Amino acid sequence: MSMGSAPCRGHVVLVTDKVIEKLGLTVEALTEKVKENFDPPYLTADGKMPDNIPDLLELLGRDGSSLEINLHDLTGHGEIIEATPFRYNVENGDCYDDLEDGAIYLIFEEEDLYIKQQTVAHDALNSLGLEPEVKQWTNFG
Repeated sequence: MSMGSAPCRGHVVLVTDKVIEKLGLTVEALTEKVKENFDPPYLTADGKMPDNIPDLLELLGRDGSSLEINLHDLTGHGEIIEATPFRYNVENGDCYDDLEDGAIYLIFEEEDLYIKQQTVAHDALNSLGLEPEVKQWTNFG
């Protein structure tokens, strides 16, 4: 369990067989992505390249690599967005986290999913010379 570290927050999709199918993820494409990002390519303990989508996604996530998802090709509208794979490990998190231990997630950037606009209240605060700041903290008390 983490002690005093700032919590992470984000928009995630749990990777399931259905998600893999909907996004068109393949072992071949992910293997190519791994080969692009690692020199030499990551090998398992027995000297082989991972041969399944969850392990390949975990490897890419550990490297900080993201996947490009072409929503226009998949749905007929949208654009290319990025998602970062992440395998959640409860030992590196908190017992109150919302994620499943050992599960792989795709993390999406908020700005790819939502458009934020200033409100009248924000403009009024600005006219007073006040600018609210976004901060993050942890309270264990």
